[in-house]
Amino acid sequence: MMEAVESASGLVGPMLGGLLYRAGENVPLATVVGLYAAVFVAVWVFYTDCVVAVDHRAATATDAKEKKEQ
Repeated sequence: MMEAVESASGLVGPMLGGLLYRAGENVPLATVVGLYAAVFVAVWVFYTDCVVAVDHRAATATDAKEKKEQ
């Protein structure tokens, strides 16, 4: 699956970059910087809820099972 995504991005990426370049010389760079900023904000906002809280819930469930077995 990952190879298919990489192959598709290898075909679509340069085409999309060329289309963005036609809109303006700095548009492809601005788009990439904007996407990286959006990913940064998404990780900053959702990391605690999606990663830290999930690990905490899993540890709590494991501890509860161990206590129940004793």
